[in-house]
Amino acid sequence: MTSAPINLTADSHGLVYIATSAIFRAMVTNDFVGCEADFTGAPPVDGYQPTGVRVEPDGNLTWILGNLGHLPVVTLAEGNYTALDWAIAVDADGGLTLTNTKTRKAFSISAKHAEAL
Repeated sequence: MTSAPINLTADSHGLVYIATSAIFRAMVTNDFVGCEADFTGAPPVDGYQPTGVRVEPDGNLTWILGNLGHLPVVTLAEGNYTALDWAIAVDADGGLTLTNTKTRKAFSISAKHAEAL
C-alpha cells in the first residue's frame, strides 16, 4: 500500500524549492520546473556543458547554462510529492520523475539524463 503524496507548500511568491541527492536545486512553478545538477549526459549548449534543464507543462525540455543561485531548498528523500501543478516522484538515486497534473506530460531527470517521457 502506498501512502498519499506529501504536498509541498509554495512560498509567498508562489514557488517551491527542492533538492535531492542527485539534483542540487530545483525551482518548481506552475509554468515550469528548472533543475540544476552536474548533468553528465547533457548535449553541449553553445560549446558548454549545461548545468540546468527546464521542463514545461507542454512537454518542452530545454537545456540551459547558469545556476539557480542559493535557494532555500527542501531536500526530498525517496518518495512521492506534489507541488503546485506537478507530481514529483523521487527515486532511490535522487532522480526525479515530474508529471504535470494538468497536461499529464512527464519527464525523467537525473544527473545522467533528462528526457520527456
